[in-house]
Amino acid sequence: MLDQLVQFDDLQAQAGNYALDVGSANAYAVNLTPGLSAHVAGMPIRWLAAHANTGSSTFNDGVGTANLLRPNGNALQAGDIVANSLYTAS
Repeated sequence: MLDQLVQFDDLQAQAGNYALDVGSANAYAVNLTPGLSAHVAGMPIRWLAAHANTGSSTFNDGVGTANLLRPNGNALQAGDIVANSLYTAS
């Protein structure tokens, strides 16, 4: 029974700490539990993409929608988001 509990290494790595994408390609969205009452600038939200992107994309955290950008500030290009991969939006 103990092997069914969260293991220390998994907890420390935050292996299961992500939301599922419920949006579509180029319009990613998550339903957080508990939900946000306002967007918190800089708060990281880890999410598992359900779709690959085909160009510039948005992310909805349940409160609002924002453009997803590359680290250099440019818009995403096709293939920047890979289906079934984890990402962090903030």
